[in-house]
Amino acid sequence: RFGFTPGDTLGNEPSDYIGFEIEFVHLLCKLEAEAWDNENMDDVRRFQSAQKEFLGNHLLEWVPKFCDEVIARDSFGLFSALARFTKSWLNLEREQLLAGTGE
Repeated sequence: RFGFTPGDTLGNEPSDYIGFEIEFVHLLCKLEAEAWDNENMDDVRRFQSAQKEFLGNHLLEWVPKFCDEVIARDSFGLFSALARFTKSWLNLEREQLLAGTGE
């Protein structure tokens, strides 16, 4: 969908690997930015809608819980810091997409 092919550098990770899923959101954001640059509002709305759908129907369903588990189990601190960042980023994305659609 949207020309997404997970990067080859991640080896034998499953298709639902969080890195692939975040990479897909990156692609949607990039396509949206290009649509803004080209003043193509139909594509802007299409890519915003796809981001909202993917975040709402997929990432926000499991990633915050996953991050909470990482935070709870990481005694060193590096992965918990990444998990906190990921949760904050998802919340920011959700808020921006909802603001952009008037919901």
